[in-house]
Amino acid sequence: MSAAQTDLLSWRPRRPGRAGWRAFDVLTWNVLAPVHVRRDWYPAVPPEALDAALRLPRVAGELARRHARRPLDVVALQEVAPALVPLLRSALPDHHLVHAPYAGEGMAVLVRGEPEGAEVIALPGGAKRAILVTLPGGWRLASVHLSWTGPPGEAPARRRGLEQLRAVLSAEPHVVVGDFNAFPGWPERREARRAGLRDLSPRGPTCLVRRWPQPLDAVLAAPGWRGRAHPLPPLPADAALPSAALPSDHLPVRVSLACP
Repeated sequence: MSAAQTDLLSWRPRRPGRAGWRAFDVLTWNVLAPVHVRRDWYPAVPPEALDAALRLPRVAGELARRHARRPLDVVALQEVAPALVPLLRSALPDHHLVHAPYAGEGMAVLVRGEPEGAEVIALPGGAKRAILVTLPGGWRLASVHLSWTGPPGEAPARRRGLEQLRAVLSAEPHVVVGDFNAFPGWPERREARRAGLRDLSPRGPTCLVRRWPQPLDAVLAAPGWRGRAHPLPPLPADAALPSAALPSDHLPVRVSLACP
């Protein structure tokens, strides 16, 4: 199904009569897999902040702290190293974990309680995967990490991230979250808007690599959904990420969603 053929207004739970979630909090976060760490990309970051042995437990600890302050119903993570998975299980023991590993990293989605279903979607152009979970009540949420293609003027005519997004949209999710590796206004984001998805994310940059603040991470939802975005902290170009407090080069993006 192409984006042009998709009617998001018809994307309703497959079991609308079944009791389920009417509102929930989702947090999406690219947690920086060690296989992607290049020292020259983080000139302002001390070496210990990039050390996976120290940094990965901090990722799990940060999620546990946020969940303790206000429950996290869905946690969608990108660039999940294999060593992080047992730490996540310990940090969020009341969540069901869906893991899709590939190439030394992977995807993980944690759902508080038990999802109605889950599947892994193979994406075009390589080893990348997306995760689609069916939440209580039949709502479908997809977590993505699209390939970086670069600014439209510098990209090849065939954009891999665009193909990957179309593969995810063909599964008819109600909510799509993750690292889109595309700024608002780039082809991938325009494709999502053409399909009817609305951006409910907080405004501002969500990633800092090579002193370049970038708004890459987002929470998108079908018509009728409402969202309250939790504000992002400032991310100036001279900030040092990862840090002890924020152990990734991306910020966690959190939105409180209400179903139609």
